[in-house]
Amino acid sequence: MTILDLIILALATYRLSELLANEDGPAGIFARLRKWLGVEVNEYSQLEASNIVAEMVICTYCNSFWLGVFWCIALYAWSGVLWLALPFALSGFVVLVDKLE
Repeated sequence: MTILDLIILALATYRLSELLANEDGPAGIFARLRKWLGVEVNEYSQLEASNIVAEMVICTYCNSFWLGVFWCIALYAWSGVLWLALPFALSGFVVLVDKLE
């Protein structure tokens, strides 16, 4: 694994973690996934977990660990996984730059 591979996978993990925990995503796919996994929205528009899986989903630190495990296994099983991670990495880079402004 090169340093570029590591950067791509790290940025992809960051972006997917943010999408899963905090954003609705295209066509509300991540909002629907969170609801299906047991995440509810309270009267103050805050996310609340109804089970342990839902707790892990709404915690960026928790889900980033499991997404990192996914990327490691995927990289081991399929060397072409970087092409899957690249769009998320590019998006993650843009989000980080935007947050710095």
